[in-house]
Order: sequence, then structure tokens, then C-alpha cells
Amino acid sequence: MKPSDKESMRIPQSVLNWLLEENNPSVRYRTLTELLDYAQDQSEVIEVKKKIIESSPVAKIFSQIDCNGDWPWSGSYDSPELGIGYLGELGLDRTIPIVDKAVCVFLSQQYPDGSFPNSYSMRKGRENARRNDESCYYALAMRGLIRLGYQDDARVQKALSFVLSEARWDGGYLCTKSYVKNGTKSCIRGSKNVLLLFAELPDLWKTDECQRLVAYFFDRNVFFKRNDHTQFVRGAPSTVYPFHYRFGILEPVYALSKMGYGSHASLSAAWEFLAEKKDETGKFILDWTVPKCAFNPGKKGSANKWVTLYAYLSMKQQENCVVVANTE
Repeated sequence: MKPSDKESMRIPQSVLNWLLEENNPSVRYRTLTELLDYAQDQSEVIEVKKKIIESSPVAKIFSQIDCNGDWPWSGSYDSPELGIGYLGELGLDRTIPIVDKAVCVFLSQQYPDGSFPNSYSMRKGRENARRNDESCYYALAMRGLIRLGYQDDARVQKALSFVLSEARWDGGYLCTKSYVKNGTKSCIRGSKNVLLLFAELPDLWKTDECQRLVAYFFDRNVFFKRNDHTQFVRGAPSTVYPFHYRFGILEPVYALSKMGYGSHASLSAAWEFLAEKKDETGKFILDWTVPKCAFNPGKKGSANKWVTLYAYLSMKQQENCVVVANTE
């Protein structure tokens, strides 16, 4: 189906204008390219990409990278894995020297099986720094690498193979295997981050691992207990940004919609909860963000550009539509 053949999803003109404001070049860039389908060679896209690297979130993240390209972060909520994920979210790519240098340092630490050292353990000086958080931070780092343009790198392909090999018996993933038994259930937090990763990789959508992960969320109507669809798995669903360890409603709704499952009956409750986060102007509210995060997306409890962007991207993908402004 050509874009011109699709039905149109209307977004309030005031909301679209808000997302396109120049004070947040990353949101403007992703609105143009992902929501409005502008080509990379269009003048508006070229101009805004130049401004992303000068923005305050990017400058703050770059300040955490030392002259050798390493990430000596010490905060509880920051790590090289999350830094790579943030850079991919903000719309940067591998053509930027400091990005490529930092990514190459990260990839150089890869173990033979495709995994990476656990940055938290390394900061604590533990001798065995082998990665234990295969799903949460690891998946966000892999997603960031894909968005930054490293998908064809042999080390990234090896890392993706490692992720696929870590699928659990119930179709989900765990953030640590240091204490589990064979029958231990997967963690929905780690599983939703792997789902986000898979959403960036259409070639994996038909694999058994991806199909089983999709079924993992279908079986629980996204965020309910598998055997009781009246009980939430991890508290009431909320909007969380940037994507992190905490479970948020945006991640599975966006990922499943991007993979073509947005209209599946199992997502009905999730769409209802997401709709409750929309204010009277058509903007969406941020419920929770990472404390002391290097990438600060905005104030909790207020309309948020990132949450709004992902909500409309999810709706666009659900309906297989092009987005146009509603000027009424």
C-alpha cells in the first residue's frame, strides 16, 4: 500500500505545531520523519538534524563521555547502555565522531558469546563483571545501536543473536539470571524492552522468539496477570519516558502497533488506558520519568512532547494511516 492510498489520521493542528516547535529539535525531527513521513533529504529535515547535536540533552550526554570514548558514569540510573539508547532516541546517528567513538568503545568490550560487561558491576569493582541484565539495559542499548545505524555491524548482529538465545520458557525475558531456576517466570519489565528492540527489526518479526514474545503480551492483555485479567502485573499502567527499567504503557502499545498488532483485541484495554492520559487539547501526560537522568524529558504530571509523539505514532501505526492536521 502506498502512503497516498492510506486513510488519514487527523491530529489537532495545535498539537502538531507544538511537536514541531524548534526548542526541541529531536522531537521536531522525529515528528517530521516518523509521524509526517518526511524524507531525509528534505530541507526541513536536514536543517533540524544540524540542531540536534547542539541541543542541551545531547550536550549533557556528550559531557559524560571522556576523551577516550568511555562512559565513566556513576549514577544509579545512567550507564553506557542507557546512554547509547538515549542517543538513538534523540535522533543522532553514527556519522557524528563522538557517537561513533563511544559506540566503538562499548562494542570493543563484547564477550565471545555476544554479551557485554555489566556496567553496574564494573563500577562496583566486582571481579566478575559478566552481564546479568540481558533484557532491560541490554535491549535498550541494542535498540539504540539500531537507531544509530549500526545494525549491519558484525558485533551488533552477534549481540542480537545473544538476545534471541536468552528467550525464556514462557516467551519473555529476565533482567538477571543470577538467582533464577528453570521454572522462574520472565520479567515484564525486561520483556517490554526486548519487544521495543524487536519492533526496530522487521526481519525478526516472524521468528519463533519474536512470535512467542508477542504471545507473552497477548496472553496477559498487555499488562495484566496471565491468569487474572483484572489484576495489573506491576501496578497501574502509566506513561514512562525515557524508556527504562520501569514498566510503561507506551512501550508495548507502540512496539506491538509498529509490528502490525495495534488492532488486536488483546490491546483494547491498553488503548483505553492510554486514551485516559490525553488532555482536552489532544496532548498526552507524562506520569513518571527517571530520577537524576542524563536525559530529562520534562515535568511529571504535565503534557509531554515525547509521550505525545509516541502516542500518535502508535495510533498511526495501529490504523496504517498517514497523519494530517485537523484544523477544525
